[in-house]
Amino acid sequence: MTRNGIYKVAGLRGLFIARLSFVFALLLVFCFSAIAADTGVMESWDIAGQMKNWVLDTTKASMSNPGGYLDVLFPTIYGPPSPDDANIYTVTNTYIGNYVAAGVTHVSFKFMAKNVEPSFVWFCWRSAVGGREWYRVLPTPSVNEWTNYTVNIASSAGWINSAGGGAAEFQSDSASVSWIGVRIMRRASDIEHYLLDDFVLLGVDDGTDSDHDGMSDYAERRAGSDPDDPDSFFKARMEANSSASSGIVLKWNSMTNRTYTVLRGEELPGSFNPLSSGIPATIPENTYDDTTATGSVYFYKVIVE
Repeated sequence: MTRNGIYKVAGLRGLFIARLSFVFALLLVFCFSAIAADTGVMESWDIAGQMKNWVLDTTKASMSNPGGYLDVLFPTIYGPPSPDDANIYTVTNTYIGNYVAAGVTHVSFKFMAKNVEPSFVWFCWRSAVGGREWYRVLPTPSVNEWTNYTVNIASSAGWINSAGGGAAEFQSDSASVSWIGVRIMRRASDIEHYLLDDFVLLGVDDGTDSDHDGMSDYAERRAGSDPDDPDSFFKARMEANSSASSGIVLKWNSMTNRTYTVLRGEELPGSFNPLSSGIPATIPENTYDDTTATGSVYFYKVIVE
């Protein structure tokens, strides 16, 4: 087994090839720039007290930087509950502008519901030219632990536009992004804390490998592993099916808010055919039983969708 995504399994004569993919999240960025946005620049708010030009758009919540992340606080409501929401956005040109020219493919960030799940979390962005707002409803974040989001910036990735518009409008609008951000809707009347960290636009993989584990930072963010931890990377293995006379069992470490596709081929080089897609993560490990693998040499790929 190696860390570059290729795994040989003794006795099975199989070769496993792991491949990755990213997803995106929600933060609002007001202020349009005709220039291309910057990919690979991560905002981590490492210096306490500095907002780095990130803004909260409501007086019904407050935002602070205690050192290492943004903390959004909804105070206790005395009286009938109200459906308050908040947009977190930035006014820096790093994260807005022409996503097409910049080659932006995904947005990655970490989010935590500190003490209670929100009613919802959306990832949103708006076009300066078309004026349309596009959003995606994100899976519910974990309570009191970081959830990694990687949002796909492609028209086919389930974007919603209340004003109408299809793939052509999406492509045109993504060349003039004027803000991008996270919309949080509070759940109840008690104090609610929500944290945001490690916001970055992702583009073409430049091969940077900060932790020298054989997997690029880009690939790790798409997979949901930690690009700064050499012991955290996407890995998989194959096993013989111990409960049957034939078949192969694939296992890989899975992460929150990911789905996977398993493909199989019979020679290298050669084509791979999908066995199953849209496989939801079963944290901390996914298992896939290929019962049709009988008496031959097989090669597998697992793709993070």
